[in-house]
Amino acid sequence: MKGLAGKRVVVTGGTSGIGAATAQRFREEGCDVVVLARTPGPGVIPCDVSDRAQVEAAFARIDAPDVLIANAGVSLRSRAADISAEQWDQVIATNLSGAFWTAQAAAYREVVLRRFAQFGLDVRDRIVTEQLITPADLEARTGGWRGALYGELFDSPWVAFRRPTSRAGDIPALYLAGGTTHPGGGVPMVMLSGKLAAEAITADLRSTS
Repeated sequence: MKGLAGKRVVVTGGTSGIGAATAQRFREEGCDVVVLARTPGPGVIPCDVSDRAQVEAAFARIDAPDVLIANAGVSLRSRAADISAEQWDQVIATNLSGAFWTAQAAAYREVVLRRFAQFGLDVRDRIVTEQLITPADLEARTGGWRGALYGELFDSPWVAFRRPTSRAGDIPALYLAGGTTHPGGGVPMVMLSGKLAAEAITADLRSTS
């Protein structure tokens, strides 16, 4: 962790356990540490990460972080058969959605764009329009519970024919890869999807050069 002095670090759930130890370790390296947590404490910004509005309000008080540790989580010490629907909903809201809300609020978009730039694909000055789609948006559009990747009928006999191909048909120079594109889900298929997209990009570049 050397070389982080002066960096701004945000740690969620940083008032106890692993989160507190993580926050302290960053402080020892000279970092400016901000803790978001439901438990009050010195230097803590009150925030329940399962509540998107609270996350956005908390990050509105923080300058853009260099490091985000999405540590906040709920752990149920019960048998699976004894967990209620309400308890499970809280686990998903905190451990899954909460991690997404914090990453989104921390301007993860910029992190992704910087990563592209490191590989020679700096598109920040070329973006004409953009759209952020969240799990909540996917649920509203498709009916997929909590924005599930495969929606309601991932095993439908028609799903193979409805997957988009490597090239987006309506937007030039847009290529698609992932579990919901051709040829399908699962790690081997997703890797093949990336290969097909790369081949399509290479072929199109050659045809225009």
